Amino acid sequence: MTYIATYLSALLGEELAEVKAAISLMFPKVNVAPTPPTHSDDSGQGYAANSKWLNLSTGIEYICRDATVGSASWVRQDNADFFGYVPGRYYHGMVAIVLAGSTPGANSIRMHPLVIKERVTISELGSRVTTAEVGKSFQLALYASDPSTKLPTGNALASTATMSAGAVGVMTGAVTPVTIEPGLYWTALCADVTTAIFQSFGSNSTNIAAFLGGASTQVASGASSSIAYLSTAGTFGTWPDLSAASFSYGNSSAYAAIFFRVG
Repeated sequence: MTYIATYLSALLGEELAEVKAAISLMFPKVNVAPTPPTHSDDSGQGYAANSKWLNLSTGIEYICRDATVGSASWVRQDNADFFGYVPGRYYHGMVAIVLAGSTPGANSIRMHPLVIKERVTISELGSRVTTAEVGKSFQLALYASDPSTKLPTGNALASTATMSAGAVGVMTGAVTPVTIEPGLYWTALCADVTTAIFQSFGSNSTNIAAFLGGASTQVASGASSSIAYLSTAGTFGTWPDLSAASFSYGNSSAYAAIFFRVG
């Protein structure tokens, strides 16, 4: 009897293990936590290939590719080429060559795309003045992108106070901290300048054209009509609701490359 009982127990144990394995494939373990997964979050913890993990702090989802004990492999499901923002540091929202720029003029809102890779809180916006103009000023702002048109929309999510364009150098302005999710956004400059110039991205940068889209001549590398920025009429000192705004495509460097601080 003892032998039979042992045999049956082993048989049932093997079947139970197979059932567990089948269930884990059909219904992989899902976890929600304020931290990302590690190599220790493996099959010994109940995870299997195709398990999901949501990091509540950043809004980023991970999928398990290999649950081997002690060396589990988890892959980010969005922006896998991005390794996270560090609080207190400044970031550009896109990779492109910067130039000295040209003057954006007065009362014109000049905008370029900002790609956010993970949930982040922005506490400052900044740009570099490359040619100063005494007694003149500028402001910076952040706008959301319309899901359908990809163009700026709504009221400003954040904006700086007035900053001086009267000296060459980096200028940053605090904003009321705003937390935004991954996606496409727009940074904006509006000034009362006539000759002041701000650092910008290359006027023929295909990185910018890739986000804006347009006719073939507008996105062709090196073309004189390549897209560099969006513009719309504005009044210095106010940030309008852009939901119904009309935008023009600019093909020069008459705008500002704007960066942000994680805070």
